[in-house]
Amino acid sequence: MNADAGALTVVERAPLGTLDGLLHCLRYDILDWTWGNRPPQATMPTPQVRAPRQRQSEVASKATGVLSDAAAAAYLRELLTDESRRRLSAPYAAALRALPEPEHDLGPQGDELRQLLTRVGSLSATEIRQLNKVTDTSRPGLTDWAPAVHSASWAVFLSGRVRAGAAAQLLLVQALDRSGVPVSDRAGGVWNLLSGAVQALMVRDLLDSTTARRLLDPYFTAMGPLSV
Repeated sequence: MNADAGALTVVERAPLGTLDGLLHCLRYDILDWTWGNRPPQATMPTPQVRAPRQRQSEVASKATGVLSDAAAAAYLRELLTDESRRRLSAPYAAALRALPEPEHDLGPQGDELRQLLTRVGSLSATEIRQLNKVTDTSRPGLTDWAPAVHSASWAVFLSGRVRAGAAAQLLLVQALDRSGVPVSDRAGGVWNLLSGAVQALMVRDLLDSTTARRLLDPYFTAMGPLSV
């Protein structure tokens, strides 16, 4: 195994962050809207004025627990027994069956993003090979890919589209799963190509033309233009 192949194997198998980091993100970032200021119960007189602490309602706290258990079950799926994984995820699975299909706000370019995601979710074997071919061709220019993604990510943040951008990226993961794109292909560059295109499309109305072209042109080369 050469050095590049070894590095790709690490990328394929490396977990994203830590379980603590994932649960912290879920509880305090994704569910930040469930927290409110409630004054603490005074247990003894104090001359200082204490700032109110943020608390969740009982319902929000229980819902957070259900989501946290499901997230932990997914993150640790290779380490847990089938029974443990099912017990942790069962309440979330039951809730999903009772809830309507969510409508995701994907921002001003929502129609274009949905078209891209639909296309990625139905890739043929030939199209997957074409994505890999374009990825290999564009790999020498990766030095300017990272700054372009950085600029697009800042635009997402400054425009207040963080939640929409996160939803689009997670929907992209699901689309790749539906098409059965191998993890090795994703780690080899297909993910970078598609994720960069999604990020650029999210703020296409705000990006300079050079950055937008750098992130979108590889996708258009591989998959053709969007019809919207």
